Amino acid sequence: FSLDTDTDLTTQQPNVLVVDDEDAIRDMIQFALEKSGMGVQTAADAHEALLRINESRPDIILLDWMMPGVSGLELTRRLRKDAYTEDIPIIMLTAKVTEDDKVAGLEAGTDDYMVKPFSPRELLARIRGHPPQQPRRRPRQAGGGQAHTGHPFTPCPGGQRRN
Repeated sequence: FSLDTDTDLTTQQPNVLVVDDEDAIRDMIQFALEKSGMGVQTAADAHEALLRINESRPDIILLDWMMPGVSGLELTRRLRKDAYTEDIPIIMLTAKVTEDDKVAGLEAGTDDYMVKPFSPRELLARIRGHPPQQPRRRPRQAGGGQAHTGHPFTPCPGGQRRN
């Protein structure tokens, strides 16, 4: 047992990226997470989410399935293909309720699946069930430098936000 809170990972609050195109849902989730002491970033779509990930790698991502442009399902597939983001836990938040939808979400690489509407208490419990991971280091180039200085994704064709 350690009294040093800087090294005690059991008390570390995760930094959460909330990706949802509905302002009211993003705001509600942000309020609940911040009230519980978690760090929160928000994004309204996949393009903005990738920008946030470039700025600061989250410990966990809460991701809406149905968004304009790139869907949450497609974003999950992209994140799972990149060594920098493949191990970030993703909880899919969606109104899609069929068994086929849930299976599709899990097969795309989500770690958990919550149907809207959901309780903030249950969401907090699910987030805490996915403890923060140590981020993977980017592969080094032959000359010893980092292979990438930022996230390698091109968020959307032409870098344009779709609405």
